[in-house]
Amino acid sequence: MDQPAVAPPLAPFMAANTRALRRLGLKGQHVTATLQEGALLLGGDEGSELRIPLADIERIRIGYTEEAKRRVYEARIWIADTGKDLRLATYNNSWHAYSPMMRALTAQLAAQGRLARVEGGYSKFDALFVPAMMGMLTLAMIGVSIFALKNEPWWGRLIPPVIPLAMFALFLKTGLTRSWPRPLTDPAELEGQLPPDAQTLDTMNDKLWMLVGGRRRR
Repeated sequence: MDQPAVAPPLAPFMAANTRALRRLGLKGQHVTATLQEGALLLGGDEGSELRIPLADIERIRIGYTEEAKRRVYEARIWIADTGKDLRLATYNNSWHAYSPMMRALTAQLAAQGRLARVEGGYSKFDALFVPAMMGMLTLAMIGVSIFALKNEPWWGRLIPPVIPLAMFALFLKTGLTRSWPRPLTDPAELEGQLPPDAQTLDTMNDKLWMLVGGRRRR
């Protein structure tokens, strides 16, 4: 009789150690994360381990932010009954392991009926910062149209605010879609918050990164 196929173990991914993780006993500059027997296992590169059962995860937020000229993918984990939250910001050379692990973790929580504990996005601040800047520019251009161009025809006075208004709408839509934290309703919604597959061709959004509110992912 054929034996059922056993899924190969997931490769661990590496992340930067943080002050919060050091307070929990993880030593060194780096942390290795693995998914084992219904728990997330974190190990410091100078010894010590931290085991977080999935049942103890009150909430996990999976997303990314832009820093200088690179994109940082991060999982932020709130541990129930402790008031503590941990950040696992994976390194670029661990993207290939980070994505499968986040998918597997999400799938296990979904199988337990806890998909609502998984959020996609990064922060409300990140979602609204650029739209707020464009909104102020739009208001300034509206002021120019009203007070400085009052002798121009109506269509001429509409020209200055049109472009910043369009950019405001575009960046607001992009920010709310990409960065605004919200619980997942389907595990497939996680894909937009994960690093790109190195074997996947660029999407149209990747090619138009300057217009859709972000940098290229590679």
